[in-house]
Amino acid sequence: MAIPTWTWAERAQEGSLAVVGADEQTDDRETAADLSRTADEFELLASPIRLEILLALADRETPLRYIDLRAATSIDDNGKLNYHLRRLEPYVSGGDGNDDENGSSGNDDGARDDGGAGYELTPRGRRLLDRLSLS
Repeated sequence: MAIPTWTWAERAQEGSLAVVGADEQTDDRETAADLSRTADEFELLASPIRLEILLALADRETPLRYIDLRAATSIDDNGKLNYHLRRLEPYVSGGDGNDDENGSSGNDDGARDDGGAGYELTPRGRRLLDRLSLS
């Protein structure tokens, strides 16, 4: 990060520090919100597992069942897949909503059974991948 050679006091004396208007403050808040959202997305994509899930769903025309999603990724642990699917909730939708508190709907292997609904990218998830040119 570059350190400025001027001080705020010097700028104030020169008159180059203008009073910020309401429109500029709104723009600053929108820019800060955009930066925060972008930082959150980078944090989300910093996980190779979450990126793998997003990419597995990227080219699908129809939702992907849990068991098929697990097979399409390198994730063998149901708990790990469930954790990352929860982290991806704004970007991935799916499941049948009938899971018990352990994320299992009664399968012997502990996998979530989506009842045929499956998992798919939300419009926000598609926009994210489009911005990154990953789909």
